[in-house]
Amino acid sequence: MALYSGASFFASHINEHWMDSDIILWIAHYGRPPGQPSYWSPRVAIHQYSQTGQVPGIGTVDLSYAMWPLSLIVDGEDTELTSEEHDMLVAIWQFLSGSTVVGEWPGWPTWGGGTQENLSATDYLRRGNVETRQTFNEVKSLQADVADLKALVTQWVNTQSGQ
Repeated sequence: MALYSGASFFASHINEHWMDSDIILWIAHYGRPPGQPSYWSPRVAIHQYSQTGQVPGIGTVDLSYAMWPLSLIVDGEDTELTSEEHDMLVAIWQFLSGSTVVGEWPGWPTWGGGTQENLSATDYLRRGNVETRQTFNEVKSLQADVADLKALVTQWVNTQSGQ
């Protein structure tokens, strides 16, 4: 079992005196070198050292540094993937990245006449979301223009008919 906390909050409000021996700590302290949070004890297994990491196709993410081996952090459980789990992760990676080689992130090429970019599946979805919102706003603006034009036409017809 693990407990996650900011370093100063843990030191001033929680502390270790109540903790069972099998509880490990995941301490957040941004701006410190990886693996060097200001709160330290042998229980500290993970240091979250940044909230401004960048992952292509995902964006801003937290960054953490494991100071213990993964096998100890996950309570000694088998951390090896089965071949089926490995194949599923590779398939997901290939779909999201557009890569046939694990570790590459080339993205999918845009269609002919497009921007000539290579985008991940996530990038395509985000771009589609932005373009959909822009189109929605343009339609709303055109609807307002049509309403204004109808009002002007009605006003003109009324002045022509002497009303």
